[in-house]
Amino acid sequence: MDRYVDPLVTHLRTMLNYRKFRTGLKTEVDELLKTEKEENPMRIVYSFGICHEHSGTFVLTYIRSTNPHHEYIGLYPKGFRFRKKMFEDIDRLVAYFQRHIDDPQNDSAPSIRSVAAMVPMRSPATGGSSGASVGSGWGGSNSEGGWRGPSYDRDRSSTPSSRT
Repeated sequence: MDRYVDPLVTHLRTMLNYRKFRTGLKTEVDELLKTEKEENPMRIVYSFGICHEHSGTFVLTYIRSTNPHHEYIGLYPKGFRFRKKMFEDIDRLVAYFQRHIDDPQNDSAPSIRSVAAMVPMRSPATGGSSGASVGSGWGGSNSEGGWRGPSYDRDRSSTPSSRT
């Protein structure tokens, strides 16, 4: 338990105390960044925030020219997952983001394998499903049994849309 929970709490505190972390809803953070972009039009402005739609996930919001872009970051005992890569600390994640900001993102649509791994199958023997809702296995146990598909961790993308 200590090898799992303690690192999670450490990474959570690190993110919450990061200099570019902003509190508020996604729209509020977008407005803060738009204001910052107006003050620094030649810069690519960015910040981290909590993703309120997907528990256990942070959002990286950035503006290159005028429109805010959002990418999701997972919190894990080993660090932060961003664009299907693990980072031990935020500074390495930011350095990667800055070097690869223009790389095409193929994470926006879930693969059929990752979706199939999360959808409970009906069992002819029991005549029903496993009772879990789609995507409920991510984050540990839940009130409906904590079902996880066999390849859930292997195929999970860094975007919450791939978890639904």
